[in-house]
Amino acid sequence: MPLSFYNAIGVTNHLYHIGAVYGGALAGIMVVVGLIILLIRKIVIDPVRIHATFADFYSVIALLIISGIGLYMTLFQNVTPEEFDYRSTIGPWFRSLFTLNPSYQLMSEIPVLFKVHTLLAFGLFASIPFTRLIHFYTIPVAYPVRSPQQYRSRAQYKKNK
Repeated sequence: MPLSFYNAIGVTNHLYHIGAVYGGALAGIMVVVGLIILLIRKIVIDPVRIHATFADFYSVIALLIISGIGLYMTLFQNVTPEEFDYRSTIGPWFRSLFTLNPSYQLMSEIPVLFKVHTLLAFGLFASIPFTRLIHFYTIPVAYPVRSPQQYRSRAQYKKNK
């Protein structure tokens, strides 16, 4: 959101910073922990590992690295006295991409870690058509009204035969 929007609704820089640090840290921790659990599950549980592809591992590991960098920047770089104000550089640059008029000069002076975070995110975004992340584009409109699926373990099925 443009800085003028926050000023118009009365959000001060300090209030924004508090919300960004605490809210971003909480969300980042939840995402990183969830991705670690997902990765461990893909490695340890045999039926999941058997059906996991390279693209599945790539997606989870890429998300974990990107989220980890974002969490690191939130926890350690945005709480220092020399915090980086991404709202006046990265935010306008990102919005300029959507207007098809990129302002590349806005990215020239940002810290390297922010650039790495952005490049990795673009790489993950480019991989969407080749991974299961493509399901991101589906809208499950029939899901609430579909017939329930029944799951039975193979061990129980063999025992009943």
